[in-house]
Amino acid sequence: MAAAILGQRLAQRGITATVRSAGWLAAGDPVPPEVGQALSHLQVPSPAGLSRLVDPDEVAGADLILAMERQHVRKVAALDPDAWPKTFTFKELVRRGSSHGARRDGEVMADWLARLHAERTSTSMMGAAREDDVDDPFGRRQRAYVRTVEELDDLAGRLVELGWPSAPA
Repeated sequence: MAAAILGQRLAQRGITATVRSAGWLAAGDPVPPEVGQALSHLQVPSPAGLSRLVDPDEVAGADLILAMERQHVRKVAALDPDAWPKTFTFKELVRRGSSHGARRDGEVMADWLARLHAERTSTSMMGAAREDDVDDPFGRRQRAYVRTVEELDDLAGRLVELGWPSAPA
């Protein structure tokens, strides 16, 4: 859901970006129907295809890795320690971007992320925290999916404004 929403938000701003989704549990599962129903409230197409596992090569080549939970950030950092400075939970990145400032004109993404990463410690992602974790609606009622989609839409909008403030509207 996050990839579909963020991809659409970026495209609406005229920003060309490759946004992929991957997880840790299983590959080859279809998108649950609740996802498409929840995304339809935003007129975001349901993701096509099947679930994919996190790929170490994609992690190494990514400019930014957004996780839904702190435990996912820890897993990415364990998989590839060099990915730690560019891996954030969605909420954490928006929170840090809001407090440290949007990406500056001419500032490359890697430099902005380094600025936001500067005061993080290796223990900052320990445990779970509402301030950083997006609630996973899997297996719950449709309303939980809708709430998560609404939260992700808010986060995506805020991230696009912070990360691409001078992009054409």
